[in-house]
Amino acid sequence: MTALYFAEKQLKRYPLRSLAYFLACFFFAVILVMFGTVTVSMQRTLDALAVENEMDHVVVSAYADGVTKEALASEKYVEHVEKDYMMESGIGRLRSQLLGETCTYGVNVFCYENGVPSRAVEIFENKYGRSPIVCGRNVVSDGEIVLGERYLKSWGIYKDDYPKVIGATLVTSYRSYWTNEDTDDGEWTVVGVCDALFDDVLFGVTEYENIENYGWLMIARAPAEKPALGYRVYAEKGMLGSVSRSLAKKYGEDVVTEKRHSAEAQQEFSEYIAFFDRIFLFLLVLLCFAFLGVTVFAVVFYTSKQSEFHTVAAAFGARRWKLVLSQAVCYLALLLLAVLFSILVSALLQSAVFNVLNGYFSVVLFSVSVGGVFAVGGVLFAALALCVSAGVLFGTLAVKKRNL
Repeated sequence: MTALYFAEKQLKRYPLRSLAYFLACFFFAVILVMFGTVTVSMQRTLDALAVENEMDHVVVSAYADGVTKEALASEKYVEHVEKDYMMESGIGRLRSQLLGETCTYGVNVFCYENGVPSRAVEIFENKYGRSPIVCGRNVVSDGEIVLGERYLKSWGIYKDDYPKVIGATLVTSYRSYWTNEDTDDGEWTVVGVCDALFDDVLFGVTEYENIENYGWLMIARAPAEKPALGYRVYAEKGMLGSVSRSLAKKYGEDVVTEKRHSAEAQQEFSEYIAFFDRIFLFLLVLLCFAFLGVTVFAVVFYTSKQSEFHTVAAAFGARRWKLVLSQAVCYLALLLLAVLFSILVSALLQSAVFNVLNGYFSVVLFSVSVGGVFAVGGVLFAALALCVSAGVLFGTLAVKKRNL
């Protein structure tokens, strides 16, 4: 008679005990498999954030000796160069004869050399297959501005009303610290409306990021007399680091800065991962001890009920090691079943759990395939199997005089 035979007999003889142990294992396994799945997803997401973004660039100060747009464009591996201007901020009032007047605090006007930046437009068109200008046109002269959809939607202005915004006037002002009064400092004519998704391309903002961190998107053309603070240098794919080092060597490290869209998100997300990993490790250790304790309790608690079974089994020639092994096989079979069910539950709940975490982490987590969830479950089963086997051994040793 094999250990497997005795394990099968124990499962059939004590169905309620088996069910109780299965439910305890299932409860713990769901928590571990779900946490493990999230851990795998977070690592995959972090790897994706580390990939170079097409809008990553190097900023070179305009005050560096010998720096010009033409000189930068002639550098090796440089693909595109744009002038970099200071952002205009303040209070914005949108005046339209058809829609009335709105007032917004914290308005940011982003000035570019030729209105909506051509590189960002190209990336957007390649990604979405359409122009980022959903109504009107791009800026072609000084005193014109393109507004973002998110700004208009904040005032309840939607696509059907966009044509009514074209030709409206945007007036910006600042509040005096001394008089506490608003003073106008800029006036633009609205010539176009930009797709809300263009914000994400231009600034590297995720769909869950709070747009207030960047201000409402407003793009104007920098006047000819407005001096540039620096130059944005875009490198060929994969060559940003090389271009950055080359420019720093030529113009000085103090005037050259890398601007990676994913850098801030990557750093913040790395901190989330470190915190989450500590929680997962704590839970793993805690629940491993829980599995060990539950198994020891199950073996000890049901010893008196199994004494008759062990006596009969011994009469049939079963040795002590076979009975101990059958006990382990019995509990491992229940653990395996619990882990398989926990994998199924985790796969079904993954979308809902990730949607909650997406909002908390301000990033879209990568989904984990069913095969990936099974891999996580397999690793956890291997670790928990050791705990369960140890629990059977400790429980058996604790009551061997009564049990065997």
